[in-house]
Amino acid sequence: MSITDAQSRLLDRFNTHLAGNAAPTREMFLAFGSKSRLERLMVPLQAAHPLWAPELREALRVRNAERWQKEREGVEPRIPGKKPVLSVPIEQIPKTWCHAIKEMEAARAQVDRGIMTLDDRTPPSAKVIANLKRTARQLVFAANEVGCKATLDMPCVRAFLAASKGRGTKPITRCSRLKELMVLACWLDEDDHADIINAMRRKKNQLARLAKRQRKHKEEWLIQNPTEILDCWMLSEELLQEAMSMPSGCIARLDLALDALAIALSVNIPLRIGDLHCLQIGVHLTRSFERDTWTVDLRTAKMGSDYVAELWPELTPFLDAVVLVGRSEGSLATRLRELNGQYLFAKYGQKLGAGWVSAAWRRHIGTGEHIVRTLWHEEALDDADTWMALVLCGQDGGGETARHYQVKQQKRQAGRRAKSLMRSARGRRRS
Repeated sequence: MSITDAQSRLLDRFNTHLAGNAAPTREMFLAFGSKSRLERLMVPLQAAHPLWAPELREALRVRNAERWQKEREGVEPRIPGKKPVLSVPIEQIPKTWCHAIKEMEAARAQVDRGIMTLDDRTPPSAKVIANLKRTARQLVFAANEVGCKATLDMPCVRAFLAASKGRGTKPITRCSRLKELMVLACWLDEDDHADIINAMRRKKNQLARLAKRQRKHKEEWLIQNPTEILDCWMLSEELLQEAMSMPSGCIARLDLALDALAIALSVNIPLRIGDLHCLQIGVHLTRSFERDTWTVDLRTAKMGSDYVAELWPELTPFLDAVVLVGRSEGSLATRLRELNGQYLFAKYGQKLGAGWVSAAWRRHIGTGEHIVRTLWHEEALDDADTWMALVLCGQDGGGETARHYQVKQQKRQAGRRAKSLMRSARGRRRS
């Protein structure tokens, strides 16, 4: 890469500014000058010292944040336009419901801290409680719309389901909402609400049967786009190789390394995106220099179950590349200390959005990240494989999803067994 005389002089001034230091830090770049001066320095620095570029990127991020803050001083915050209201504020749901939800949250907090409770009811996960709050608010809104008193009875539930169906939700979604309302009824008082619980259970089973007759979107996609789990892994390796061939410190290199990691990590631990995008370095992910591997340790958001696993050694280059961001391997330990507590899927300290992992999958695979969970179950050839897929996906705690895949595998085995018996019988008859 050729540089101009002006760029060469700027680089010389920066080398003088270093005063003999081997490698500059972010603070040294910040002390060198303004945002515009640092931007002009990027091209000659990448040409002469590409390994220094990541620290310059960090310094520019600080300068950009300072400029944004300065520009925002005295600016009135924009008031967003009015959005369609489909629920009521949480304060407007019945007080007994609020009390039951607070009990759930308190019980869940105790369980998460490992404290034994005298309550024989198992609290749902934090994710389910959050969904339940939204469902309760929507139920009250739907009841108000049709003139019903907001209470947990079938007229209100039918009004809620009708409103939900009118918004185009699928049967499986309405089935999930009913399960949340059943949890609420149990926490209010299972004996007093036995009739409504049974009525909702019958409706839930009806919706579940309807949902089974409809293919999921990801299943439709697989029919149109035959894909195997190995295809995804090999693509991630190609992306990482392409990223590592780019100039050190450039944004395109980090973007591609993050995309490669999003796919590779999902193949190794096919968790939901709600869990993956919250992973923090040093909190949920730790690096072993002895074994040259990474370990994941977290509590899943939806099920509230512990997920602990040593990641594949093949995944180590992906994680190391994102941590180093173009720096030398010798600075890995220092970088891990600097990034302790920061989110894995982030750019220059800024956490990426909740849907970013799936967006990366769509860019390169053609569909969202949750397809990887289906792909692992499609690989299962026997009960042991099915159990492996359940463990990888964090579904080994039981539940309807686990039973669905176990029954599906048993049906496959029964079909293969029937074919084998028929072939044997035909062979004996012909002989």
